[in-house]
Amino acid sequence: MADYLLAAIDGSAPSIAAARWAADEATRHGLPLRLVHAQTWLDDLHADPGQPADVRALTTRMLSDAKQAVQVTRPSLEIRAELIGGGEPVDVLVDAAADADLLVVGRRRRPHHHVGMRLGPVAHAAIHHAQSPVAVVPHD
Repeated sequence: MADYLLAAIDGSAPSIAAARWAADEATRHGLPLRLVHAQTWLDDLHADPGQPADVRALTTRMLSDAKQAVQVTRPSLEIRAELIGGGEPVDVLVDAAADADLLVVGRRRRPHHHVGMRLGPVAHAAIHHAQSPVAVVPHD
């Protein structure tokens, strides 16, 4: 293990809740926290179509906002925020967390059409493919 916790950030309230939970755990165990956003084509949906460079600025600001949200309650915690591209979000997160002590993802509240589908696709895939333990934090 590399002695850090990794929280997946996508800009949603559940991912911020997961980051805060991860910060509490990191503090309890005396470990640094990595906040990671897996940049994908979905980020383009939030950017101005006439400004392609705006995508990186938006995702960088999203990570910065997440870091600030965590630092409010954990000002002495060592936090590193990273934007990682190059693949499907779950693959990027699983690779980034390969030597983490824990991968933390948020869970969105969603209508459950099927009893077995209580997790979103990223959380579900992370649980099945990550080499590190995975914590799924509900947004309740």
